[in-house]
Amino acid sequence: MFQHQIALIFASIVMSTMVLVPAVAQDKSIIQIYDLGANDSATVLRVMQTMIPENDALAFSAADTPNRLIVSATRDEHLAITKTLFQISNPVRSAITEPPQHVAKRTNGDMFLSYAVPEKREHLVSPKQIAEDLLKHVASARLDVDPKTNNLLVLAPWSTHVELGSLLFGSQQ
Repeated sequence: MFQHQIALIFASIVMSTMVLVPAVAQDKSIIQIYDLGANDSATVLRVMQTMIPENDALAFSAADTPNRLIVSATRDEHLAITKTLFQISNPVRSAITEPPQHVAKRTNGDMFLSYAVPEKREHLVSPKQIAEDLLKHVASARLDVDPKTNNLLVLAPWSTHVELGSLLFGSQQ
């Protein structure tokens, strides 16, 4: 783990978007710096740590530069991270009945999706309040709010996502 910390410090010095730097050859880790666009790095870091728990070959760090995430991981873990970042950046905007192809899944079957709060609801109450209200109806979900985009970030079984979609957006149009 000490080797990963050194590699993460080195990567924060380099700080260019999507730089690949070989880290420790024995575990085939790769350090990659992800540009998070408008997303909050602290929120994305929490989501990543929930989706892909850190282990000997995986380490996350929020970069000194806002909206960047430094990750030391295997190639397969980087693929899962890329899928999750895609989902965060492309939130669901309507009720859904089937999972999108790009949905990242945890080993226990939970799926992660980002939801854009409908504008009409966003003006009435805060996204944080919407998340708290939704948890009263679907206790099986883990919800967070990205403070920069106001998107709801949800980790839950697929059936819970269908229920959340109908609660947020009403019936499919």
